[in-house]
Amino acid sequence: YPRAGEKAGILEVDVETATPNFSHFQVRIDGGEWAKAKTGAPLNWALRAGENELEVRGVNAFGRAGRSARLKIGYTD
Repeated sequence: YPRAGEKAGILEVDVETATPNFSHFQVRIDGGEWAKAKTGAPLNWALRAGENELEVRGVNAFGRAGRSARLKIGYTD
């Protein structure tokens, strides 16, 4: 659930999952490496000029990643 952040160029994204035995979320920005998301909500996504892409997926307690959700957004500063 994306929404404008308090600062320009920041998108706050709330995420949820129905992953059984949920452990944590992983995020990937602009096709980069998957990284463990910081705990707590929302995710603060710093946008850059042009097209931006965010992927989020849940990981269970056994290390298995679920399907990812993707958000693409264009941004001009």
